[in-house]
Amino acid sequence: MTHAEALTSSAHRTAMNSTAAIRVTDLYKTYRSVAGPVRALEGIDVDIRPGEFVSLIGKSGCGKSTLLQIIAGLVRPSRGKVLLEDVPVVKASRKVGLVFQKSVLLEWRTILDNVLLPVELFHLVRAGYVDRARELLGMMGLAGFENSYPDELSGGMQQRAAIVRSLLCDPDILLMDEPFGALDALTREQMNVELLRIWQASGKTIIFVTHDIAEAVFLSDRVILLSERPGRVKEIVKIELPRPRTIETTYLPQFADYRRHLREQLG
Repeated sequence: MTHAEALTSSAHRTAMNSTAAIRVTDLYKTYRSVAGPVRALEGIDVDIRPGEFVSLIGKSGCGKSTLLQIIAGLVRPSRGKVLLEDVPVVKASRKVGLVFQKSVLLEWRTILDNVLLPVELFHLVRAGYVDRARELLGMMGLAGFENSYPDELSGGMQQRAAIVRSLLCDPDILLMDEPFGALDALTREQMNVELLRIWQASGKTIIFVTHDIAEAVFLSDRVILLSERPGRVKEIVKIELPRPRTIETTYLPQFADYRRHLREQLG
């Protein structure tokens, strides 16, 4: 048995505790289509602890994004439930920030106005968030670009602005759906390091969807592997690499063990 295999735990033995930030119980999702019902998710049970960084991996179409959207309150499950701090999810909440693969910045709005968009959506007082928006932009290396427009920024800078937007209302939970998938390898690497810095400083709970096994291992406390559709929790791997992590972490033998094991399980 490899080092990684020794650290895996069956999905059916996932610890259930009253302090879970996110609890997914007996979750099913079936979509209706012209060709008939499509089962996207089936029997998902998992707890995410407060402050934990968890990645979801699996083949295309296995339901990773659907699960994220259900947790965010954007999609209703067909059966089962999701609790955020023991409260059922029925709609989008200020406690949850969402970052998509593309930055989804509005091209006619400045970066500052894009970042402040959640203030309008949640009917908050804009004046109370402008200073925070500027502070977060500065923290993400975007000071001086507040009045720029999205097409004046690089892809990495646009994604930083999208992350700032998701953090503006200080959510307890951050859901990220392949946020760096469209970036070049070097920028993606830099964004991973930056994301870990933000996570370690803020203590937020993060669920991160990715197709990149190495990215999942580098970032996570645990990696949840979903089966092919309908998505089921096939395995949960605890990543016991030292923190804080740097690029040098990816050179460790243990890192290669985890990556190899997950690749083999992914098939």
